[in-house]
Amino acid sequence: ALLGVDVCPYCDDEFLDTIEIDGKKRRTCEIDHFFPKSVYPGLAMCIYNLVPSGQNCNGIKMEKEIGANPHEGDIENRTFLYPDLPVGIALDRITPEECIVKFHAKNGMEQNVDKLALEQRYKRHSSEAHRLLTNVQLYSPEKIDELVRMGFGTYEEVISTVFGPQNPEEKKHALRQKMLRDLTGY
Repeated sequence: ALLGVDVCPYCDDEFLDTIEIDGKKRRTCEIDHFFPKSVYPGLAMCIYNLVPSGQNCNGIKMEKEIGANPHEGDIENRTFLYPDLPVGIALDRITPEECIVKFHAKNGMEQNVDKLALEQRYKRHSSEAHRLLTNVQLYSPEKIDELVRMGFGTYEEVISTVFGPQNPEEKKHALRQKMLRDLTGY
């Protein structure tokens, strides 16, 4: 939390919190050595080699080398999340369990997705993916404009209600923002 990172940069699926117990601050995140210290001991204390990570990602990665460092500037463009569904299918014809999120990864992210078991871990979010995709089908941009005209709130408020936070400050503190953006465009 002191670094301004509230969500694990490896998975976007686990909070990195600082909590207080008996008057003492404790962190729920771990610090990962992107380049394993057993292989690269000279980088053990290099700030650019340290990545705040969730306990799940750090426990899975351990001393394994992966392909893409979350500090890299174009990291968001190296993966695209999508539902493993036929194009144009009506979401009311499938169950939430069938709405599996897949990762299209490139430029090093293939190893991250594989070694951190991200597709397997994101299977538990099939209901959320189903809800988001259903809302995309139900709430076209025209429908959202109509709701704004009818007084249901500003454009940002309606989008936030239907899909999730749209305020940039709120988004920084919310889980699975990449999935939200990739599946819905918001």
